[in-house]
Amino acid sequence: MDMLFLKHSPSLCDFQNYVHALEIERGFAHENLAQKCLLLGEEIGELCEAIRQYASQSVNSVAGELADVLIILFSMANRLRNNGCLYNAAKALFIVYTYQKLAEVLLTLCQIANRFQLNLETLFREKEAINKTRKWQV
Repeated sequence: MDMLFLKHSPSLCDFQNYVHALEIERGFAHENLAQKCLLLGEEIGELCEAIRQYASQSVNSVAGELADVLIILFSMANRLRNNGCLYNAAKALFIVYTYQKLAEVLLTLCQIANRFQLNLETLFREKEAINKTRKWQV
């Protein structure tokens, strides 16, 4: 039962909230930040491979991988947002630092999308249209 909806011209917060809802719907909400970080690394590797092979393939392979990385990036941000109370200054600094690194990844994704003249919102929506037809195993 697909209850997911992303409004027209969404903000970054709208994307993040959408990814939070899709993780709950698809059974991935239990995955911790470390698991998401490993998944992000895997998806970035796939994006790099698609860019490397771009000369012999279409831009569609790059587009799909960019969308995957964007989804995982928002998922990781959700893990930090839902991390509960901050118990000490060290934990607060870790979260601020991690948010900065996530922002750097997002900026880099935007730069890559710009090089290929791709719209990240369109990529996100196209990838989600495919993902909504998949059977998810947890």
